[in-house]
Amino acid sequence: LQMIHPADLAGQQAAVTSTVETGVPLAIEYRILTPAGDQRWIAIRGEMQYRADGTPLLMSGFSTDISERKFAEEHRTILARELTHRVKNTLATVGAVVSQTLRDAASLADARVTVAGRIASLGAAHELLVRDEVDGAVIGDIVERVLAPFVDRNGKRIVVGGPSIRLSPEVTLALSMALHELATNAIKYGALSNADGSVDVRWALQGSDGDRHFRFAWVEHGGPCVTPPTRTGFGSRMIERVLSRHVRGEAKLSYPPAGVRFEIEAPI
Repeated sequence: LQMIHPADLAGQQAAVTSTVETGVPLAIEYRILTPAGDQRWIAIRGEMQYRADGTPLLMSGFSTDISERKFAEEHRTILARELTHRVKNTLATVGAVVSQTLRDAASLADARVTVAGRIASLGAAHELLVRDEVDGAVIGDIVERVLAPFVDRNGKRIVVGGPSIRLSPEVTLALSMALHELATNAIKYGALSNADGSVDVRWALQGSDGDRHFRFAWVEHGGPCVTPPTRTGFGSRMIERVLSRHVRGEAKLSYPPAGVRFEIEAPI
């Protein structure tokens, strides 16, 4: 019982009690915590054996490790929610991109061409999420493709830089999702929502062989004064949870007054 996840203990005990009292076969799934601190999912199936007088004798059955299935289901649920969230965000992003383009354009004809290009780039960024989930990608390509719809005409408001590092398919997808979320929020509320703000996107490998760390930073400057949100929305939770799990390190989103910061530090 000590290994059962505290949140699942009451349900597990209730299910066992019901089987003992009613004879209905036991069928339950719950989480356990291993001595190493890892979380696993198990499925328990069991049946009661009774004495001749009808009193309980013993319960026999088996357990199965279903962690891979549960983690896959969780990943699928996150992606489904992300798809719904992304469609809504895309509509808002298109509106913001059009507004920014009209503000910078020299003429309506110029704006028409620029808007068409940016919307096409936004579609390419979505394609990257699907394609590179299979192949993986170089981080510079990920940043360039995802941020292309948000780059201003002069290309000076988003500054990127770092070495060529190929990321795993899982990290490719998660980082693409996070960058799209950060850029969407920046153009709606942050440093890209006015005419003067900018964003620095930097990454690096630090340390020596055997103790190397990947560092990534998104830092906004010159936007409206930042106020920390009163509640954590799905987008923010997705950025931190999904990336933390895939990079096996720390992914932190913070809200200093000068501009939103997002930082990753992970062993490599």
